Amino acid sequence: MILSNGTEAKVGATYAPWDFFGDWKVIDADGTRGVVALETAIRGACAHDRLLDLIENFVAYIERPGGLIKTVARNHQYLGVNAAIEKLLQIRSAGDKRLGVFWHTQGSGKSLSMLWFTQKVLHRIPGGWTFVMVTDRTELDEQLHGEFADAGVISREARVHAEDSVHLRELLTADHRYVFTLIHKFRLRADETTMPVLSDRNDVIVITDEAHCSRYDTLALTCEAPCPMPRSWVSLVRRW
Repeated sequence: MILSNGTEAKVGATYAPWDFFGDWKVIDADGTRGVVALETAIRGACAHDRLLDLIENFVAYIERPGGLIKTVARNHQYLGVNAAIEKLLQIRSAGDKRLGVFWHTQGSGKSLSMLWFTQKVLHRIPGGWTFVMVTDRTELDEQLHGEFADAGVISREARVHAEDSVHLRELLTADHRYVFTLIHKFRLRADETTMPVLSDRNDVIVITDEAHCSRYDTLALTCEAPCPMPRSWVSLVRRW
């Protein structure tokens, strides 16, 4: 739904409160804008291919205490997810498996961007994809797992939430769509001196949340070295 007075414009989901409507600031990743905000919103969200893409891939229905809510991607989420999808298509046959950094600010819908990215990959790109969702602290780990469960993407009963390092290795040897883990669970066993390859598949995408938090001071010293990512895995680092 687009609300406009002829110049200014706000975009949001049907029945959403006013506070959840936002500006569609640019038409494309190059920052193209219309003469007025309404033109930007129409060209950016209502061109035939974009409107169909939004409806198919960028709407989520999420369980909340008050009932089911509907949410639609905002401008930066739509452009960012599609940029990551395009990059994934480019690197599938290339040697570099790094998808890159998807930059967000606090409160800008990082979990939903992850949800829409993974779901569009599953819908549009052939393959038996597995997504490893890596966070650096328990609060985020539980929040992210809960968000995906509330959106109906995973079942709360499914044991895809790594309980410890042993369970994580078990999950990575199986064929799960999603695996949720804390970064420190990629660790050596007492009898190991080097980190073994946990999976040799080429259809695993690692999404690291709050990547900056576990890259400094003692966390970097204790976690960076023993946590190598298999060269066949694809990584998308999501920063705060």
